[in-house]
Amino acid sequence: MRTIHIILFAIIIQGASCQDYGKLTYIEHLPDDFEEVSGMESIQGSDLLYAVNDSGNESILYLYDLELGYYELTSPLLENHDWEDLSTYFDPTTGKTFLYIGDLGNNNNKRKDLSIYEIDITDINTEDQNLDHIRKIPFTYSNQKNFPPKKKKRIFDCEAFIRIDQYFYLFSKNRSKDFNGKTQVYRININDLSHTA
Repeated sequence: MRTIHIILFAIIIQGASCQDYGKLTYIEHLPDDFEEVSGMESIQGSDLLYAVNDSGNESILYLYDLELGYYELTSPLLENHDWEDLSTYFDPTTGKTFLYIGDLGNNNNKRKDLSIYEIDITDINTEDQNLDHIRKIPFTYSNQKNFPPKKKKRIFDCEAFIRIDQYFYLFSKNRSKDFNGKTQVYRININDLSHTA
């Protein structure tokens, strides 16, 4: 009886693996400058993508036009300590679109200079690539007291974030010694002058 169950299980697995759940279609190779893309964000209603590379790469924001190629956007106000992710937000009260670069990487849990860059991209297109309106939003974790904390409490390495309405939501990676798989979620009110998550 056990042999029959094993054979039936093997047939079911084989049948499931033969189903076509959808195949990826290769479009094109990204430019070589996209060495270690850690964040990419599309702009609704356009063919534009923004991308950033991870730490160890230059402080360049890439504007990628699917038809025309890519452009490098730079500013002395941008500094890539450990860029991890991008997010966008359309503000219905002002009609402006903002792009956010999360300088959130904190592998060793000892950074005291975490920040989110806010860039007004309302008027940026492939002909006008000036980063004129940048605001740096520094923040700290309300429950981090030591830099770095003990190895069992290293939960302050954010890998992803998003803005929803007036809040940023940050998702931190657990790098503690006894990894338990839990992810911490933090929230920052964008209007909060203290910028504490």
